[in-house]
Amino acid sequence: MQIFRKDQAKKDNNTLSLGKTKDVCGYEIKKMPLGAYLRALKRVETLPEDILGKLFPGKETQEIVDGLTKFDKTMLMEAARAAFFVVPEHAVAFVAELTGVDADALLNDPGVGLVGFLDIIQAFIEVNALGEFRSRLTQVVTAIRATTKTGYKV
Repeated sequence: MQIFRKDQAKKDNNTLSLGKTKDVCGYEIKKMPLGAYLRALKRVETLPEDILGKLFPGKETQEIVDGLTKFDKTMLMEAARAAFFVVPEHAVAFVAELTGVDADALLNDPGVGLVGFLDIIQAFIEVNALGEFRSRLTQVVTAIRATTKTGYKV
């Protein structure tokens, strides 16, 4: 079973291999190598523990999980308020890791701001052809599922 048409694969590979960049808010967004994605994903790997550690300082993960059964409205509001400040910090660090734009610049450059931050993310998605990646991944997974009895969803 052929997943891609030969002429389409050749055209897409040539297009994707171009050194496409985009200038957004004065920062160059480049096509990143696979290693950059993997480093960024490593950052996400520790995200739940980092967030819980900041939301509930001085407590172990199991202690926090056990305490969740006793959550009341006041505790929930305090955790939500803390998360409002903690989660964006990690989001900025993740975007900085992916794009190569310094986290301090993302946070403090008035030329970036909220909309510029989203523009940088959107440019990263475009330059790195993440939509095409997802489409092809779906094709590959579909082909694999067709050859196995167990399968999973993407």
